Amino acid sequence: MLISKFDTAGVGEKVADLERRFGMELPEEYRRFLCRYNGGETPETSFRMARVSSDLRGFFGLGAAPADYRLEHCFDEDELSVFVSEGIFPIGKNSFGDLLFIGVEGEFLGKILFQYHDRPKSLITLADSLSDFAAKCKSKKIKPCRSIEERLAGRRAAGILDPPPPVALQEWQREIDHCQNIHQEELVL
Repeated sequence: MLISKFDTAGVGEKVADLERRFGMELPEEYRRFLCRYNGGETPETSFRMARVSSDLRGFFGLGAAPADYRLEHCFDEDELSVFVSEGIFPIGKNSFGDLLFIGVEGEFLGKILFQYHDRPKSLITLADSLSDFAAKCKSKKIKPCRSIEERLAGRRAAGILDPPPPVALQEWQREIDHCQNIHQEELVL
């Protein structure tokens, strides 16, 4: 599996704070993952396990992770408390808002679980550990983003001579900027 990790500065301390705040211990393998990667984006990654076929948009991080992936922005303290009381902890999401969890106690300890967003009471066990889950995921190296000039040339080659609307140019630039910050590496647990 390929991952583009988030900033890891101070993550060990944030993990310890999180565990104290919720009175739990994260599984050791997941704690090491957070300290090494602090979550991360997983573009072009998918999995097919336990009759679930899905993409994997990324893993949540702490502190300096981007807002879309920052655990503290995705869930409030009450939501996290409910998850922990059920023995699970949210660790990632797909592009549809379905969630990945890791078991933090009881029968699910260390297991990776999946929950469809429209079936909140149904957990599907995907793997016995984070490393088992990662080994079964498939990732492709992302292609470099085309520049605005290349996109405009493509439009001209297709016979589209009108300039794109300003909102399209802004979206293209956002996509290009985002792609430049993705540095995929092999996930090692």
